[in-house]
Amino acid sequence: MISRDDVIYGFRFYLNRDPENEAAIRHFIDRCPNFQSLRSALMNLPGHRAICRWHRYPGGRYEVPAFMVEDGCARIRYRREESSLLHPVSQLCTAGQFRTAVYEFWLNARNGPARLHRKEWEWNYILQALHCHAMLEPGKRGLGFAVGREPLVAAMAARGCRIMASDAPLALAERGSWVRTGQHATALQALNAEGICPGEDFAARASFRSVDMNDIPADLRDFDFLWSSCAMEHLGSLEHGVRFVEESMKCLRPGGVSVHTTEFNLSSNTATIETSEAAIYRKSDIEGLYLRLVEKGYEVAPLNFSVGEQTEDFHVDLPPYFETIPAGAAGPIHLKLLWQDRDLSAVLTSIGLIVRRPY
Repeated sequence: MISRDDVIYGFRFYLNRDPENEAAIRHFIDRCPNFQSLRSALMNLPGHRAICRWHRYPGGRYEVPAFMVEDGCARIRYRREESSLLHPVSQLCTAGQFRTAVYEFWLNARNGPARLHRKEWEWNYILQALHCHAMLEPGKRGLGFAVGREPLVAAMAARGCRIMASDAPLALAERGSWVRTGQHATALQALNAEGICPGEDFAARASFRSVDMNDIPADLRDFDFLWSSCAMEHLGSLEHGVRFVEESMKCLRPGGVSVHTTEFNLSSNTATIETSEAAIYRKSDIEGLYLRLVEKGYEVAPLNFSVGEQTEDFHVDLPPYFETIPAGAAGPIHLKLLWQDRDLSAVLTSIGLIVRRPY
């Protein structure tokens, strides 16, 4: 039998909105014996069909708005060329980065699947950014926030790093969908499930503790590097995520590096999504975060807002996501996706940010 939380999660995933009221929730609980039947019922609703008709919107392609190619502030360092994974800066997920030897290297290092999915890019981007700053070396101390079931902890431990992995306290995680959808960790065992790091080495080099990202413990200090992957947008508001990035810098020793990825609004520099469960950053928000960090004395890698130049960069994935193959493609593509509710439609992708604490 499905639960109330299942119905709410299904509405948000397939319709990009909450149920109208408790009566609507009860309607689906009474009529759907399992999640598969709930999924079928929601996908047959007009709201889902309206989302799926979006692919007929101007040519079925993402069209780059003017604000994405404009420099927002003279105090910010921008890059305008196609993004490179070989020498990453603060940049967006683009198809060209998948077709490089360095991407293939990190994919193999963590036993990842070869698919055009922005989550795979986020993990390889984090690894390469840290590698470029000489952080993935024996003896380096790393701190991971909201690690969930990420393969990064094991990949870093396999390279000799000593890693403190953390995730939200269980009570906080259960308020969202993280526990139900298998995206939350409470112990080390799940972080080396693929055997990326030899068992004895992993046990010696990795540890775990619960950490609230809105209240980082004062004893988490003197790390060489830290990271978070698609976590800062789930802290309650845009400002909560920004404060987390600022506060987490205190966990680093001088010369330490932080790398964060988060979801990015490609459609608007004004309207965006900001709820207690998801706050999606705009170009103006990332620029504001850059300036706040610089004002505090931190070094931020240049911002590159190139959306990519390949065919896959203009495809927009639709709910239920990563299940359909675009015409001419070899498989599903999930670099950009459509998010839609009663008030806003937006195309989203992932962005990475690199910040260094100076000596």
